[in-house]
Amino acid sequence: MTFEEIYSKILPLWGDKIDFSDGYIIQPERKYKNLKKVTDSKDYFYSKNLSNQWNALEEQIAEDDAEGRLMLWTMFQVFQQHARKKFEQNVLTFLPGEIYKTEIEEQFLKNV
Repeated sequence: MTFEEIYSKILPLWGDKIDFSDGYIIQPERKYKNLKKVTDSKDYFYSKNLSNQWNALEEQIAEDDAEGRLMLWTMFQVFQQHARKKFEQNVLTFLPGEIYKTEIEEQFLKNV
């Protein structure tokens, strides 16, 4: 399958919007403080909603569909990065389609 075919197959599974309103920043040396303005690249963003959505979608994709699973993982990685940026701007959702396909393709090729 081509990238375009895999992308077109997996993107709709994410639904209309990505919700990470339960997100928070994990600061390794300052545990679990939700300080949106005092973060750095060593800090981690976590959203149970986003992680649960990824886990639920993974169950929908056949175990032998390696390309589909890789695309799902790639989208999760990219969505996680965008969720963190949006979260720091006090935006708690975004549309999957607003992420540039080229960004997903670049990450997909790195993951291959």
